[in-house]
Amino acid sequence: MNTSLTWAVVGTGNLAWHICQRAEELGIQIHLFGRNSSQPSDFIGFKSITYQQGLPANPAPLDAIFLAVPDYAISQVAFELKDHPALLIHGSGATPMAALLRSHHVGVLYPFQTLSKGCTINWD
Repeated sequence: MNTSLTWAVVGTGNLAWHICQRAEELGIQIHLFGRNSSQPSDFIGFKSITYQQGLPANPAPLDAIFLAVPDYAISQVAFELKDHPALLIHGSGATPMAALLRSHHVGVLYPFQTLSKGCTINWD
């Protein structure tokens, strides 16, 4: 178990589900953030997840924040997190990295496949 890494995932869709699944496989602690007041049922089975409504506070001790939100929301959510010191990553193939450039450390994770909850993804 890798207890030295802590990630936040903003969003509760398919990309968020797969990031959480992989993080759990790797022993990474996940803080899941969403719009709803309670944790979505799709994520209940994960043991390494804590759920919170809203966005990560600054300065929360996070190594990375994955924006797993709709494309139209990436710029706005990134702007709200612009002063957070964590690596800020989005997973949209249609949104340029420039949507994150107000942040200090940025990246794009774009899996070239369809992500469906419950399906196995080969991350290697």
